[in-house]
Amino acid sequence: MTASMLVGLLSAAAPTVRNSILPLRVPMPTRGPRFTASDTWKILSHDGWRAAFLLEARGQLLADSHDVHLCRETVAWCDERPSVASRDEGPHRELRTHLYSTMQAAERRHSGPPSASAARRVGALPWRRARGTARGRRREEVIMSMAPPEEVECDVAIVGGGPAGLTCALYTSRANLKTVVLDKNPATGALAITSHIANYPGVDKTMAGDELLEKMREQAIDYGTDYRRAQVFLVEADGERKSVYTPDLTVHARVLVLATGAMGRPPTYKGEGELLGKGVSYCATCDGAFYQDSEVAVVGTNQEAIEEAMFLTKFASTVHWITSTDPSPTDGHASDLIGQPNVKHWSKTRLECIDGAASGVTGVQLRPRAADAETLTLPVEGVFIYVAGSKPITDFLDGQPVEMLEDGGVRVDDEMATNVPGVYAIGDIRNTPYKQVVVAAADGCIAAMSCERYLKGRKSVRVDWVHK
Repeated sequence: MTASMLVGLLSAAAPTVRNSILPLRVPMPTRGPRFTASDTWKILSHDGWRAAFLLEARGQLLADSHDVHLCRETVAWCDERPSVASRDEGPHRELRTHLYSTMQAAERRHSGPPSASAARRVGALPWRRARGTARGRRREEVIMSMAPPEEVECDVAIVGGGPAGLTCALYTSRANLKTVVLDKNPATGALAITSHIANYPGVDKTMAGDELLEKMREQAIDYGTDYRRAQVFLVEADGERKSVYTPDLTVHARVLVLATGAMGRPPTYKGEGELLGKGVSYCATCDGAFYQDSEVAVVGTNQEAIEEAMFLTKFASTVHWITSTDPSPTDGHASDLIGQPNVKHWSKTRLECIDGAASGVTGVQLRPRAADAETLTLPVEGVFIYVAGSKPITDFLDGQPVEMLEDGGVRVDDEMATNVPGVYAIGDIRNTPYKQVVVAAADGCIAAMSCERYLKGRKSVRVDWVHK
């Protein structure tokens, strides 16, 4: 669970509370941002961490005394339903812990100490031990200072800014559909890291991949695309209105296009999966502020790792940059990072494992590549990993009804439509064996025409050229 989820889920809002499975017995005021009980149920039913952070964000950000009652109701609701998760271990215990922390924060701001009944419901609370620490206080201060994210309404939301997503944006923008592209990092996709593109029609063989990508991006923007750099951590794909959540922005769209590519990877380092959300992160922009005056490690040699490590220098006391090779001497960004006074570079070194306890990450073990080198231990509190793989990036689809293939790709038909009406998938996220730029661009064109037909209720696609 990341801070991005904490902030972004504030946008799962609606003006009133509807009747739903969640038994809220407290009248809710109509002023200010509001989420529905059914929204809470949908989140809680598949991910207790997200529900906990949703309520924690509300309790500490919105300064609403009714949040205290809402937290109490949810703690009781969880305890009465062991089917949500195990009562005594795993996510359920963490959920109850975070909910209790929320009640404390909200009650301190409104009515004094937390209720004894709520404390009895929650039971043993390991998170309480950390709240008196400097890190716990910093965490509260960071949460308190956060503002609700911007909300944008559009016709088409495209997650991913590679050749598939940008081609789709070009066509939808030309069709006068308000289009928003959300791109995690323009420097880290498969095309962006390709040194030369010699097999894309009409392109000089000396052109680099990032240069072609920049031209595609500029062309889409020239036709009206709203391009945003943002990491998407959650989408709501069902229903007529789709929602996409990022740390600073929530996009609501009539159509959702998935174009995140296939450079993902499963957790491979020892301790990575177990400590994900408890000190292990893939987004410094989301979580960096939680590590004020703490030591952190950044693993990776790509441009994203360098940018994220530089961002962390604003917060961490020491940033340990761990690379398996030496960065290129001509890479000015890498040189700038190494030159920072609070950066320690561990070159030709591999991450062996990530150590941790119930409270989160406690350190990492490194092994230099030298034959006689011994394992080193660094006492870090956060580990940020930026290592590319070849797996379709679909983690933000957890809990959504989008049908997947056995190989991890998203299943689509000939029009790039998924099994969910109004949701399309293009490019390498489909895990097609034909991973070529021209194929990704073709996917984007097909999806755009399908989107336009879907939104306009046409029986056939409308071509994007004029015969003279």
